[in-house]
Amino acid sequence: MNCVIILDKIYDTKKETSLKITHESNLQMEPDNVCNMTNLENLTIANSNLNTLSNDINKLGNLKKLSINGNNMTKIPLSIFSLIYLEALDIRNNDIEEIPTEIQHMRSLKMLNLSCNKIEVMPKEIYNLYCIQ
Repeated sequence: MNCVIILDKIYDTKKETSLKITHESNLQMEPDNVCNMTNLENLTIANSNLNTLSNDINKLGNLKKLSINGNNMTKIPLSIFSLIYLEALDIRNNDIEEIPTEIQHMRSLKMLNLSCNKIEVMPKEIYNLYCIQ
């Protein structure tokens, strides 16, 4: 099934709390209407050649779990760090080289998966995340 068709059906309801997009080989940025789904609590965009996220991702103020694993991302967009209710961030299996110091603002974060990236040094600010389990 085509990703766009799924999103159009979900977008009409605006009641969805979970969305999973996987194995979409031509996806380079999340579809625009995803950021208008303000009730989303769980968003997965995995194994889809995603190389960036829109700055509008910060519109998803209810987001608790974000999984963007298995893509081609080289940076973590700063807009993610304004998601104050985010409890789980899975960005494993990408090409990320550094973690921005803004990560310290994610006070609700309980799970962070950075494995299988190109990170050589963790910023000291990551140790300010007291909720990490």
